[in-house]
Amino acid sequence: MADEPRPVAAVRAAGAVLWRPASTREGVEVAVVHRPKYDDWSLAKGKAESGEHVLQTAVREVAEETGQHVSLGRPAGTTRYQVDGRPKVVHYWFAQGHHQPFVPTSEVDELVWVPPSAARGLLTQPRDAQLVRSAVAATVDTQPLVVLRHAKARKRDGWHGRDADRPLEARGRAQSDALVEVLLTLGPMTVVSSDSERALSTVEPLAHRLGVHVEVEPQLSEEAWAQSPETSLARVVELRKRRTPLLLCSHRPLLPALLERLCEGSGVTAPPRPLETAAFVVLQCAQGRVVTAERHERPVVTGAGRSSQYRSFT
Repeated sequence: MADEPRPVAAVRAAGAVLWRPASTREGVEVAVVHRPKYDDWSLAKGKAESGEHVLQTAVREVAEETGQHVSLGRPAGTTRYQVDGRPKVVHYWFAQGHHQPFVPTSEVDELVWVPPSAARGLLTQPRDAQLVRSAVAATVDTQPLVVLRHAKARKRDGWHGRDADRPLEARGRAQSDALVEVLLTLGPMTVVSSDSERALSTVEPLAHRLGVHVEVEPQLSEEAWAQSPETSLARVVELRKRRTPLLLCSHRPLLPALLERLCEGSGVTAPPRPLETAAFVVLQCAQGRVVTAERHERPVVTGAGRSSQYRSFT
């Protein structure tokens, strides 16, 4: 029997529905770019580089094509289509535009800001027009609440000190470093961590890049959870009430119930599977209420680069 052909790997790409507030009936304008190579009007997007995280792809491509340096908001959707017989998958997020100047390039020679209704008529591909339609139907002005499981730590059976003092192993330190550029795509945020060494070490590189101190929260620890789960959950709800961009770094036993409590009453389903080490969930919130949830598996740190898997829950 002849061997069956191997499935062709999809081309990975990402971009953004770039928006800004406007004093019009629709309340927002979106950016549409012209690509001279194809003579078409499109949303800002592009292919992932080798080993690049999909969130980084979206931010990089938006900057390269529009000059806008953005933080990503809620997911805007995913398009799938064929290019030269090969499947292509493009993930989009909403991202608020600022006032950086647009400089024409050989790839993009024109950018216009137009109301979503006008953008739908201008965009060449109907799939892009459908993404823009949701810019009016959805709340696009959101704030992230990131729930992160700490990176890979030394095994319990090989550690003879207090469990709270158990450090990251070498792979965990590499994961911690890899997470920095990925999480920076979501913008500045307050960083809150369990008081366990493995959690603190996971977020310290990110906090350093953000120029903030890690807020230590003992109620996010396994020890506190074992004593009183409800006390830990109540503390997380209090933290959410700040209504500011926030990252919480905690441990596997807490995370399913923690995510379920954060999503409670929102109509958004918390990711069902437990997070692996260095994996995270991004909850986007509007007026203190969760409106979307998206799961990102841990960065894969290898000699060939880093990559991730992505799934959105809305």
